[in-house]
Amino acid sequence: MGCEELFLKDSYLREASAKVVRVERSRGKRAYIVLDRTIFHPLGGGQPSDKGLIVAGERRFRVKKAIRRGGEVLHYGVFADRYAFREGEEVLLRLDWGHRYTVMRLHTAGHILDFAVASVHGGPVDTLSAFHGPPRAHLEYALREEPRLGEIEAAANRVVAEDRPVWVFYVG
Repeated sequence: MGCEELFLKDSYLREASAKVVRVERSRGKRAYIVLDRTIFHPLGGGQPSDKGLIVAGERRFRVKKAIRRGGEVLHYGVFADRYAFREGEEVLLRLDWGHRYTVMRLHTAGHILDFAVASVHGGPVDTLSAFHGPPRAHLEYALREEPRLGEIEAAANRVVAEDRPVWVFYVG
């Protein structure tokens, strides 16, 4: 049974409802929560996981990270009190929008930098490592020559100055 990944349909979605599929207790008030659907993007592909809250009435669960395990997205975090959610219970998901928006901007900046490096160095280059999130984003490339940083910066700045629309599509 897979989790419906709402963030793939609308990356600007800040709240949604879901049903609790399972609660896996960890230590103390810590747990992994499996939902039937989620707005929390899991860690992966050089992108950090989303953070936020899961709420049912007065009960709160702070989502510290989301991870993918098989076809499920597990929401790891801490209950504000000792009361857990029940299987089948309807909950409200609230995304930490400031964190998500920062990650979105850094991810887009990474693609702009990919384009700039490729255009300055004559074609596609291999990315060795990438992380598109705070507190420090980074990209590492395999280049045949020393990076021409001034030219790369100028190429990236030209793309940004053109104020192009951002298109989302999936490659498989």
